[in-house]
Amino acid sequence: MKKIILLTVIICVFLSLMACGDRSAQSADELSMVQMFPITNRTNKDKEITERFYEQIATIIDQSQTVDGVTVTLNGALSDEKNLLLSFTLHGRNLEDFSYSQLNNKDTGVLSKNLIDVFKSIHPDINNEQFKNFVGWGNPFDRNRSQYIYDKETKTAQMLLYFPYNSKNGTEYNLHMENIYHVDNILLEGPYDFTFTLKPNVTTCHYVGSIDLKTEDGKILTITTATISAFSLEIDYTCSTHYPSNWFSTNELNLTSIRVKGKELEPSDTTGLIIKETETGMTGSFTFDNYSEPIDPSTVEAVCIGDTWLELTDLTPYDKGVS
Repeated sequence: MKKIILLTVIICVFLSLMACGDRSAQSADELSMVQMFPITNRTNKDKEITERFYEQIATIIDQSQTVDGVTVTLNGALSDEKNLLLSFTLHGRNLEDFSYSQLNNKDTGVLSKNLIDVFKSIHPDINNEQFKNFVGWGNPFDRNRSQYIYDKETKTAQMLLYFPYNSKNGTEYNLHMENIYHVDNILLEGPYDFTFTLKPNVTTCHYVGSIDLKTEDGKILTITTATISAFSLEIDYTCSTHYPSNWFSTNELNLTSIRVKGKELEPSDTTGLIIKETETGMTGSFTFDNYSEPIDPSTVEAVCIGDTWLELTDLTPYDKGVS
């Protein structure tokens, strides 16, 4: 009888450990979009909407590699025309058991297969080390928008890395990861290499028109196009007036807010201003490159430039095609 009880206890413990192991090694197919990209601060109702939108723009990758006892799974990607967010799960020995933002990296980046093919056609005899030195492993990730999240219960970590990229370079990409750290704490040594194909971007909204906005000092900016994507927006303008150089340091030409379904959202980081002088004045664009989380472009109703709201209904939507 005692042997039966002991055997039952052993089986229960074994099954319990197996269940924990399964949870810690959860595949990308078993994760919800919000679990895979835990960057939303919305209510449960909003998370359902976010889940459906993420499914439109997400690419499930689910590739794993193990180096020195640490397995890295590239779960998937969210992308638009200019931004790429990759989700990873880490499990294995000696993981850093804290959570960090603002990660640093050496020798980590993304390169499109098209650019790699062009480069190697020009330099057919190049070896791997020379290739690494020439291309610097491609576009590095944005340290200010990247996170390492440790789960003490499962003893796994999740890592989110944002990369700038250009969807015009194609959908096939190579990722090299090596020496990712926070201050003096090494989070991932590697090297790890992944090759993946992104889902084409179909969610970016494009608008065209001619809307005049008057600045505080009476000058007129003519808004000509607006591009709204999951991660960013860009507003193009022309102006028939030459401005003094110090004028651009004011907040008057900043994108200060956007309105999504009646709610105003401020940028989570600084916005940018591109200016090009012409013979008759200037042209340029406002950029808003860092929402706190990806946003469905079709839900953006208006943008605020300085203290003036530009209603997108005053512009005309057009289809630029899949990018």
